[in-house]
Amino acid sequence: CTAFTFSVEGPRAVRSLVTLRRLPPAPPDTVIRAVATVLAAVPEIQGPQSPALRRMCQPSGDQPLLAAVANAVASYLWEYQGEHGRALAAAERSLGALEHRPAPWARLVAHARVADLLLQAGQGGQALPHLRAALRVLEELGVHSERLGIRIGMVLANLQRGAIDEAEQQLALVESDRAEDDFDVRTFGLTVRAEILLCRGKVEAGLRMLRHAADLLRQTVDRGETHVYDAYTLELEAATVVAHAQHDRLDPVGALVAALPDRLSAALATLSRNVPNYLMSYPVCGALLLALATVDFRRGQTASGARLTALAERFQFARGVLPTMSPESARQAAEQADKSAYADAVSTYAGLDRDALPAAAMAALRERHA
Repeated sequence: CTAFTFSVEGPRAVRSLVTLRRLPPAPPDTVIRAVATVLAAVPEIQGPQSPALRRMCQPSGDQPLLAAVANAVASYLWEYQGEHGRALAAAERSLGALEHRPAPWARLVAHARVADLLLQAGQGGQALPHLRAALRVLEELGVHSERLGIRIGMVLANLQRGAIDEAEQQLALVESDRAEDDFDVRTFGLTVRAEILLCRGKVEAGLRMLRHAADLLRQTVDRGETHVYDAYTLELEAATVVAHAQHDRLDPVGALVAALPDRLSAALATLSRNVPNYLMSYPVCGALLLALATVDFRRGQTASGARLTALAERFQFARGVLPTMSPESARQAAEQADKSAYADAVSTYAGLDRDALPAAAMAALRERHA
């Protein structure tokens, strides 16, 4: 209960944590006991470099499970601070601590975590072995209901490395794993197929399919049926604008372009209200910033576009829609449009910590309208 609450709502003083801390201490010789040991220490953990967490992260001959869990927690804390390299290193240490351990579920989670961070970094080729390892664990356990997330990761990994045929094959497996009326799979499938069409040079069909997927999600959110899709809706709308800008077709997404500034302002405002990550996140705000940057480049506002691109990179913009949201493409576009302004913006924002980024983005948004 404590772990679930923390993962969804963030660390907080809940009744289950109080109860957990009152229980007699037990050696962390099972995954559950190792998780309990780390969770019980949460009030003493202020960040990834807190002494209490660092002690637990150190591998020990008789406490490898504790090191695995502690490094997994450190990985998320480093990610929250925008330290992607350190987050990946911690995730890899977590996986290493589980080597040759009879803890298949923990290995599954560790492989998936490493793969997730590699996908965020655009390293799909390196993520694939971890995704395949996670899939093997599920097959060994005889569990088929949890394959969907792994297969989705394999689709994205193949898109990242330009293996379009393999991505299409994996997408077929994703769709076969779920019922036809599953909304999340349907929209994901539309998005991936749109990217595949774009990669194959079928620009008008690909852009039309992206607009259709974005419209479906926006209708669901506007009807108030669920808040779970809020973040993904904004991410997909941002990617749709970027794709249209890349192909000089902004007219069909004029309404989306007009709505971007207000949606970005609202999204930035949520970051200071401790909103759960699945509802809103820094990468989603980064995607909106990048969408505005591509619009500004098309309109000849190169200084503004360069500034927004640099901010989008600092927000580690969401890259779930690939290759449209490629970091390399974003950087190249900024350098080609205004290399000097882009370099100045990168330097200006490099020293800002994560908490200062929303205010910087709001300032850039105001300057854009000035």
